[in-house]
Amino acid sequence: MADYETFYRWLFDGSLQSELPQKEVYLKYNSPITTNRLISSFMLYGDLNHYLNKYFNNVGLYYIEKEDIFRFIKKCIIDFKVRNNSLTFVNIKRDSNLFQSLRKKFPCLKPCDINLMMDIIDKGPDDVKNSVYESLGLLKLEKPKKAKKLSKKVLAITDAKIKSWIETNFSVMRSS
Repeated sequence: MADYETFYRWLFDGSLQSELPQKEVYLKYNSPITTNRLISSFMLYGDLNHYLNKYFNNVGLYYIEKEDIFRFIKKCIIDFKVRNNSLTFVNIKRDSNLFQSLRKKFPCLKPCDINLMMDIIDKGPDDVKNSVYESLGLLKLEKPKKAKKLSKKVLAITDAKIKSWIETNFSVMRSS
């Protein structure tokens, strides 16, 4: 969490000459701040979002150095007069079995749409939730419980009752 706070403080300090803090953290390949996440945080800010989508919503984004993108976004924030409280928070969820199953079922949906669908399923009525999980093969059906072995006494009593019932209702002939 401190990584995000430090980065956003640097991003919104208003000075193009300020040095990027913790370069070794932010410029690594597995940095907590990725270029896609940074660009997607401007979704509610219309003009800047339109500009970024027009020029950076392609594969070319991966060929630009991270530090250059960070500095460019900082210049855009100054030029477009973006305020820190106008950014969106994009909640990133970890993969789950439901996410993977829905991803296979609907490959054309974006991950954020699948997360929305997961929220709708999880917050819905239990019978709908269970039927969706069952249809995706995620809900294991309960195995029927095995009957306990009947004791010899119980078996003898039931055998005697069956024998007496047969003798009263049918004519029984013994063969020798």
